[in-house]
Amino acid sequence: MTGISKADQLKRNAPLKEKPFKSKHYLAWFHSQGFGCIVCANPQIEAHHVKEHSSDNRDDRYILPLCEYYHRYSEFMSPHGSPKIWRETYPLDVQKSIATKLFEVWKNESMDTD
Repeated sequence: MTGISKADQLKRNAPLKEKPFKSKHYLAWFHSQGFGCIVCANPQIEAHHVKEHSSDNRDDRYILPLCEYYHRYSEFMSPHGSPKIWRETYPLDVQKSIATKLFEVWKNESMDTD
């Protein structure tokens, strides 16, 4: 008689992943606020999606304002150019905390206009 493998049992007991939040309205608000890059304060920003694993889906609740250089190219510190140094400087909990605060501001503002 064959039973359920240990791996399958663990999968069954794993909590369901929350569906990623996507919002054009939030992204438009985010880009309209005049946020500067969190590293260098450059006002020309891109939205960096904070993800725990590279396979995670992009969730618009967790975005940070970064200039193009610090977002993609810096070998000194960039989530895509030098992720190890990036995570040492901005640990995941710090990144999520900053992103959550920005999202909460938008959520509160959009509730005021409804």
